[in-house]
Amino acid sequence: MKAIYCLAIALFICLLYSCGKSNSTPSQQSLLLGKWILQQEHMVASVNGVTQTDTTINASAANRGDVNFGKSGTFTSSGYYNTLTTGGILSAPPEVASDSTSGVYSFASNQFSMNVPIAGFIILGGAGFATSTNGSGTPPVYSLASHAVKISQLSQSVLTLQTDYLYSETSPAAGTYEIATVFNFTR
Repeated sequence: MKAIYCLAIALFICLLYSCGKSNSTPSQQSLLLGKWILQQEHMVASVNGVTQTDTTINASAANRGDVNFGKSGTFTSSGYYNTLTTGGILSAPPEVASDSTSGVYSFASNQFSMNVPIAGFIILGGAGFATSTNGSGTPPVYSLASHAVKISQLSQSVLTLQTDYLYSETSPAAGTYEIATVFNFTR
């Protein structure tokens, strides 16, 4: 009889613990899903390690962007910017432009990656070197050397992505070009 009481108490304790609160904290992957609205973009463009452009643009009626992460591991992004309203800080003459990208992302074991850049307020040509001929009259040839994407903040309402793209120029002159960008999104 003593064994039955001990077994009943053990069973009761197991049931008691199994009925406890479950961890309802959403996973990082599930937090990422859906549409995010770009609020601010900070971009630094460097040539051979020397900063050429360091600028921050905030969202406005003239500067908009978003990224949408789907359950299937795909994403889309779009951006629209108007340098007329930002004082022409990115290019001369002022530009009105839009861009969009779509690609694949993965998020496993806190390692995040994307296969193409995110469209934002700044189109890469606005970085100052992507369309330059370096005085030679010959358009440059760029090759992507490396890229990295990192999520530095993710909650139900805030997403901060950091991207770093390193390019090498092979013609007409050799050089290394880097575009580092911080994208701040909200829902």
